[in-house]
Amino acid sequence: MPIFLFSISCSEDENLNKEELLNSLRFENNQIDSKGGVNVVIFEVYIGRASQNCQSGFGFCNFTWFPDFKDGGSINAQLESNDGENYIEVHFANEIPEGLTDEDLQIIVDDALTASNEQGDSYTIIAGSYQIDRSLGEYGGYKIELN
Repeated sequence: MPIFLFSISCSEDENLNKEELLNSLRFENNQIDSKGGVNVVIFEVYIGRASQNCQSGFGFCNFTWFPDFKDGGSINAQLESNDGENYIEVHFANEIPEGLTDEDLQIIVDDALTASNEQGDSYTIIAGSYQIDRSLGEYGGYKIELN
């Protein structure tokens, strides 16, 4: 019986440690730049899980088109297009700590997130798990397709 309790304690410690490691990760904030004089569409996503009221967890919440650019818990991303595919890329701003697996680094979107503008245009991040792409940016990141 004491071994069973010790096993639970280790598991909780391991989960806490992974949560701390995930919390140490930072994302780059994309700057608005003009591409050949064309306006660039910017989105903001808040880091958190909808299943946890966007207060914690490693996922995306509150997808906003052309945000107010406030600090604290959110990142900005540019709309990219290639061969008719629209997407955003978010890159890590620091090295990924040892001890985190690719499975730990999945970004979770609990519910589909839609951003729309006053003209009625909209983009949606589909609910699901998004895998890290270690070839993006200096430290890896995510390419999130928009519908």
